[in-house]
Amino acid sequence: MSDSPVKEISSLSLMAGERIRVVRTRLGLSQAELAERMDERQSVVSEIERGKREIYLRHLQAAAEVLGMPEAWFVARPEQLRAAIDALIEGGVAGGTALTEIALALLQDSPDRSINLIDN
Repeated sequence: MSDSPVKEISSLSLMAGERIRVVRTRLGLSQAELAERMDERQSVVSEIERGKREIYLRHLQAAAEVLGMPEAWFVARPEQLRAAIDALIEGGVAGGTALTEIALALLQDSPDRSINLIDN
């Protein structure tokens, strides 16, 4: 048995970190730029994105503000995201805002999943 137990990161933090990375890269921001705008260290952003650190509410709020996405985008279940995007499309909002453009691009990249978590 090891003296230093491995800390298990919650699935919510893993999902949020992956989604932050996807949106950040789609917007053309580096980790350092995102971290600076979040008033955080680059190493913290890196650890969150790689699933090595729990994401706290302050991280989620700061990332959402900088990336121009609602906080719920980063933590919602895939079926909730699809329903929200469908509602935007039906309401005629799709294609006009950064949120819907990114959301649609993420959905179109991976037809078998509600969100593509792998950079292309």
